[in-house]
Amino acid sequence: MPNDDFYVFGLSRYTVFNLTSIYVQEYTYKNNIIQGTFSTMAAFEGLSLVFLALLLISIVVFFIRRHDEIFQSLVFVSSICMLLCQIIAFHIVFSVTGNLNDQHFANCQSKYYCETFRGSADGYIWGPLKGLWLGLAALCVSFVNAIVCAIFKWTRYANQAEPGSKLSAVSSTSSSYRG
Repeated sequence: MPNDDFYVFGLSRYTVFNLTSIYVQEYTYKNNIIQGTFSTMAAFEGLSLVFLALLLISIVVFFIRRHDEIFQSLVFVSSICMLLCQIIAFHIVFSVTGNLNDQHFANCQSKYYCETFRGSADGYIWGPLKGLWLGLAALCVSFVNAIVCAIFKWTRYANQAEPGSKLSAVSSTSSSYRG
C-alpha cells in the first residue's frame, strides 16, 4: 500500500506533498549528485539560451550588413552549438533515475521511481512533468533551426546572388551609384 507522498524535484531542493494529511515539507538535497544532475541540466539549458541570443543578434546584423559572410557563419555556428546544448541537457534528464537509486533517495532500494524513468506499480505513479516535454520541444525546434541554418549557409542565395538575378542587378546598380 503506497503512502500518499508526492515528490517534486527542483534545482536545489525537493518538496514532499502528502495528499491524505495535506502537509507540505521542503527539503534540500543531502547529497550533491542529484542536485548536480539538475544544476548541470539547467546550465546547458542556460548555455542554449545564450546561443539563441547570439543567433538572433547575428541574424539581425547579417541583414543590416547586407549579407556579411562572417555573420552568416556566426548564425550557423550558434545554431549548431544551441542544438548540442539541447541534446546534452535532454540526455542528462535520463540520469536522474540512476542517481536516485545510487544515492538511496527516500530508501527506494531499486524499486518504483528509482528503477524506471516512468511507470506505475502498487498504487504509485511516477514520471516526468511539463519540464521534460518543454525540453523535448526545445530540442525539436533547435534541430529544425540547425537544419534551416545549414541549408541557408550552403545555398547560393546566402553566399552571393547568381549572375543575372534581380538581386545582383540591384546590388551592382547600388554599388556603381556614387550620388
